Amino acid sequence: MFMGLIQPEYAMDRFQAIVDRESEIDAPSWSAQHTTERQSLYTPSMFIPEAVEENHYIPVTAVINRISQDEQAIYHTIKHILKYPFIKEIYINNQFRRRPLSEELFQDLTFNRSKHDHTTLHIIQPDNYDMARFSTCAHNATYSHCYFQDDLALNLYMDTQYTNFIKYPSLIHANARPSTYVDHQKWRFQRGNDLHVGYAQFRYGAIVEKSLVQAFVDTQTVGHHADINFVIWSNQYPWILANPLTVGDELATAVDPINNRNAVQRYMPQEASSPQPAERYDRASCANDHCLFTTSMSPYDSISVDREFNTENITSIQHWETLYQDMDVPSPDAFTANSFHYAVDNNPRTCWNSYAYPKEDDFIGLHMVGTIQAKRIIIHLRRPIQDADDLFKVTVSPRIFEWRDCKVSRIPEYQNSQRIALHLDDCAGVKAWNSVRIAFTKDLEEPIEICGFDVDNMII
Repeated sequence: MFMGLIQPEYAMDRFQAIVDRESEIDAPSWSAQHTTERQSLYTPSMFIPEAVEENHYIPVTAVINRISQDEQAIYHTIKHILKYPFIKEIYINNQFRRRPLSEELFQDLTFNRSKHDHTTLHIIQPDNYDMARFSTCAHNATYSHCYFQDDLALNLYMDTQYTNFIKYPSLIHANARPSTYVDHQKWRFQRGNDLHVGYAQFRYGAIVEKSLVQAFVDTQTVGHHADINFVIWSNQYPWILANPLTVGDELATAVDPINNRNAVQRYMPQEASSPQPAERYDRASCANDHCLFTTSMSPYDSISVDREFNTENITSIQHWETLYQDMDVPSPDAFTANSFHYAVDNNPRTCWNSYAYPKEDDFIGLHMVGTIQAKRIIIHLRRPIQDADDLFKVTVSPRIFEWRDCKVSRIPEYQNSQRIALHLDDCAGVKAWNSVRIAFTKDLEEPIEICGFDVDNMII
């Protein structure tokens, strides 16, 4: 049984090592983030009941855990979240009994965005703080999904995380720092159709289905370290975006065993949720939070441990990790230096490295928040691609799950050895698109390094 394998001290140490790497700065990062200008591309009018019936957007309840004793941390967290109209109500779990919160702290914030759009605020003093975010979601949330976050850092990628979420709302969606993304990829365990589980942290921002949380709360017998237990219990591979978030110190996190598998079995999916991890192409948010970088190429998608995860084959998490040592995957340091977000961080000096050699039909691309009427796409490279003529074919998506082929041409005045300039001449009548994929028409003989995109006049 999976949980039996994570009881040794080694597993405790490994989880804590991840926590330590994610807490490598002393001060909470909200103080450096709150001056960042952010404005949601979603509008309040999109989330009134009449509009939701047409656009199928999903209103969300936010559940924020107060971790910092500095009241300004929770204040700026709420101020930031109020910018996003898909958040319709907010609950604060205050863990500090001797430092109660009052709604007066937030009296200068705008909770009425428009005549028909009001966000409510509730402050809760939970009895069981380990289970607080889940209990609050299960018992108090009005809406079908909950957004989880702590107050040590602002989630600067809420629009893009939400955009990815609404495609597959039954999945767990979470952010991870690039420095720990490798752990998230390695800590995916499978055993036939019975076990298919991954790892995620919720303090950077996560969206989960309320019904899943309710089932967890109804069957959970262990309250400690509930975040990790929930992901493992859910028997899901979370969808992880590798976003460069930073946080300060957090409460110690480890793993407790759960020995109630029989009780919760009826709530577990019998097959891994779609899409499979290798088909989760949205990898990281653009720095401006207006798009996501998408690619079919990840050094971890094609790698799998050729053993079922059980106590006969795998004796510990340490044993599991050693199986990756001889595989052709980048080290955590190598991945962090060339992570997905560097393709879209608006910095021409930093680049994403595909690591693997692109094959025919592999692709890079962008998934926009909303749609864009754009004809010119420029790809910035770290080094030239040999024999790049007729190397790409382009498809665009006017709406989710619908793709159209494009006729494209090069733009000589914008092109050089480290820049590929494409003009979308005709995309089967599509004027505005939501996503674009730029696919290779042949195999390459070396990895590709992408340092940025220009989409018409938008520099990404």
